[in-house]
Amino acid sequence: MKIDEKFLALSKENRIKALSHFLIFFSMVQREIYAAETHKTETLIASNEVIHRAAKQLNSEITDNNIGYPYDIFREMLLEYAQKGGFEENLTWAMHKAFE
Repeated sequence: MKIDEKFLALSKENRIKALSHFLIFFSMVQREIYAAETHKTETLIASNEVIHRAAKQLNSEITDNNIGYPYDIFREMLLEYAQKGGFEENLTWAMHKAFE
């Protein structure tokens, strides 16, 4: 089963846990940005956008306020920001760690 299918098959409670875990894992690996000798503004902005979008998605799950995105759009947004920031590998790792 693909990661998308696993996430979508989760109960609401487990989606909340998975998004929370994703934020923890992603922010953990993104600390490497600060340790790098060269800080690229684009990377920092893209990383912040991923965290913001995931937090918004988590809030939507918790409050049922429909401010989130359909999962396919949410995933695509995260991937686009990861490509812009050059951290696709970190994003993929965090998603697999959290959603499986």
